[in-house]
Amino acid sequence: MIIEKKPKFAKALTNILRRITNDKPLASIKFEQEIDRRIKGLIDFPYQYRPSYYFENKAYRDMVYSGYTIIYKVTQEKIMILEIFKWQERYRGEAVVLAHSSGVVTISHLIEMSVAPVFLIAGVAGLLNVFVTRLARAIDRLEALDEYNSKQHRQNSAYKEPDYIHEMREILLRRMRNSNRAIFFATITGLMVAIVIICVFTSALLGVHTEGLIAVLFILAMVSFSRIFEIVKHLTSRHIQFIVRTEPVEVHQT
Repeated sequence: MIIEKKPKFAKALTNILRRITNDKPLASIKFEQEIDRRIKGLIDFPYQYRPSYYFENKAYRDMVYSGYTIIYKVTQEKIMILEIFKWQERYRGEAVVLAHSSGVVTISHLIEMSVAPVFLIAGVAGLLNVFVTRLARAIDRLEALDEYNSKQHRQNSAYKEPDYIHEMREILLRRMRNSNRAIFFATITGLMVAIVIICVFTSALLGVHTEGLIAVLFILAMVSFSRIFEIVKHLTSRHIQFIVRTEPVEVHQT
């Protein structure tokens, strides 16, 4: 598969580079190199970018970079680079049509990209609710055991805590520690995903290159998320031990 750059694209790109060079010559060189790198990457993954907003045919795709849209068409033999433009212009078929403002188009696309991370945050919030509830229950049971021990001490100064109650306390303390760890990792995961969404909007609206930061944050978020499942497995095994070792506690009235 070959890449064919149409004259319309070449002319528009030349004009863009000329405008950028007037202000920032180095930025113009970097812009041209990045556009060229992305276009060459289409040879291996021609459908990596979204279907075009400006054509109904799925063969037309939109490559968005630094506020510019590059429209290209994928065929069996070649990839045709058709045009590069700012958000102010739209294309449908071969005609140029005016569309919504650039800000509306940009925001709508960014919202589409943010849907998946937002759903992930919602899932993390659900996990947080589960672990906070488990932590509260463990605290309540631990307080009940402490209250029972205090009452026995008041009634009998020679009272010694039974082994099974001691084991119950240890299990509850471990459960609290694990729940706290899960809450910590869930919070870190949600925070990192939120920062990823912020970086996506910042990169698109301000032209800041945050691709590397987004990738690192998302990887760290997934590592933190995987730690939550490890803790869940640990809590489940400890819960079985807790059920097996728990014995009824009787309070003797005097």
